[in-house]
Amino acid sequence: MFKADPDTQRMIDWAAAAGLPPLQSLAPAAARAQSAAGTAKTALDLEPVAKVDNLDIDGPGGPLPIRIYHPTTTADGPPPIILYYHGGGFVIGSIDTHDSIPRVLANRAGAIAISVEYRLAPEHRYPAGVEDAVTSVHWAAEHGAAIGGDPTRLAVAGDSAGGNLAAVAALRVRNTVGKALVAQALLYPVTDHGDLSVHASRADHEDTFPIRKPLMAWFHNHYFGHDDPMTEPDASPLHHPDLSGSAPAYVLTAGLDPLMSEGKAYADALEAAGVDVVYSCWETTIHGFLQMGQVIPAARDALHEAADYLKQRFEG
Repeated sequence: MFKADPDTQRMIDWAAAAGLPPLQSLAPAAARAQSAAGTAKTALDLEPVAKVDNLDIDGPGGPLPIRIYHPTTTADGPPPIILYYHGGGFVIGSIDTHDSIPRVLANRAGAIAISVEYRLAPEHRYPAGVEDAVTSVHWAAEHGAAIGGDPTRLAVAGDSAGGNLAAVAALRVRNTVGKALVAQALLYPVTDHGDLSVHASRADHEDTFPIRKPLMAWFHNHYFGHDDPMTEPDASPLHHPDLSGSAPAYVLTAGLDPLMSEGKAYADALEAAGVDVVYSCWETTIHGFLQMGQVIPAARDALHEAADYLKQRFEG
């Protein structure tokens, strides 16, 4: 197994010294507040962008809030559009907690980034988040020009649970948006809610900060309303019977992450289905490190790598 680098170990030690109650011991609202307070201390400083707009679009469950980031510089013509879905186990997290990530993606890729406030469990269980993600892609394809973007050059991106939503959305829009979706960036994604014993990293890192096994079970139970395996393709894209025609993919994993094996398995499955894939494993760090940039500077490097991939795909 990989060993934590000094920055990552410092993050692990800092979290342990904080002595906070485990998220799974809290009610969802309290868990959201505790997680948000921690993220505020560790996430990258907010990178300036040209403009930020907050908007409600029509969603399947009512108004769906989105936050639109315009990059500081663009190439000639309308910029491409990135749909971004935050992480948090489908239960915690928000466009506020993840404010730093789409800013970096927008500026580095020269794209408009749209962060989507999809509905969270347990108030809105599966498949509410999936439906919100798919709706946001269709909205961008239809209304992207109205916000100054190029709706013929779209990408989806997300971290952790958001990576799951991005992967599923990319599959769901193959026959609607089609070739307008030119890329997907899946950042330490959840790809399997089925038999987890087949993924070595689930066992190797079941007690590794920040997503230990009890917390993962808590997320699962809130998202689905039960603890049974879920292999439906909209829950577990790794189990989709046909991945062909999905958008070219960048898949990032962390070497000390319980989700590493399933992320790599999904990259391999996409490639086996004929999808162009770039796989990048940041071997000496942990799940969620992109939200820990003040302690783990590699977070910015990893986001730049993801954004550079998207920019390359946008440029054809």
